Amino acid sequence: MDSAGQPGAVGAPMEILQQLHMQRFCPENVAHNAKQLYYIRSVVTSVAGSLAGVLGLINFTGFYLYLGTILITNLAILLFNVHFDPQRYLFSFNPVPIEKKGQNKSAKLQSNGTRSLLWPYLSFLLEGAQEMAFGYVLWWTLWTALIHVFD
Repeated sequence: MDSAGQPGAVGAPMEILQQLHMQRFCPENVAHNAKQLYYIRSVVTSVAGSLAGVLGLINFTGFYLYLGTILITNLAILLFNVHFDPQRYLFSFNPVPIEKKGQNKSAKLQSNGTRSLLWPYLSFLLEGAQEMAFGYVLWWTLWTALIHVFD
């Protein structure tokens, strides 16, 4: 087979690269992993919100606890669950090759490969922060009201 038909070759069409990338992951496994990450973050932020309420944290101290909880939880997921090999388990660490108009084929491949290696890790550390904020605030206000309402 010529070099244009081989996956990963410079002359390979972008559609073939995208199809090969999608075949690396089983959709059921990706969905299961996403559900597990959501569950872990949800439980941890609920407990942290309860802790913030019991301790009577107010204003930015409660926000700092939330931010620290998100960072520590996601770092623990990277350390213990995926053993710092997130490309194997998490879809977000494997960007799909994107065809950009107005570039030659070698520039397209280089533009995807020169992306910072730290960016996926840094973005993962804050992943779920917006989704879990509501649950954190809910538990925080509940426990603050239950314990500190008559102080």
